[in-house]
Amino acid sequence: SMTPRSNSSSATTVPRVQTTYTGDANSAKAYIYARESGNNPNATNPNGCYGLGQDCNGVLRAQCGADYACQDAYFDGYATRRYGSWEGALNFWQNNGWW
Repeated sequence: SMTPRSNSSSATTVPRVQTTYTGDANSAKAYIYARESGNNPNATNPNGCYGLGQDCNGVLRAQCGADYACQDAYFDGYATRRYGSWEGALNFWQNNGWW
């Protein structure tokens, strides 16, 4: 006979940061932006890193200023060039705390 186990699904409501965003580029991007800048295109850290994804080489500030769409396109390119995808970038971020 089968024992009903429907209540066991309630365990999935526990936040599991490492797995919540895998497989979805927009969610991976949102995770990185939230942790790097609080999704603020004008965020600047004490080292001078700037923008949604915290560019530290000064290019983003000069190229985009605080323009969200411009920054988003810049970081799309960065994530793809360096990590192959946003999911790859997220995997690196979760292992290193930066990207």
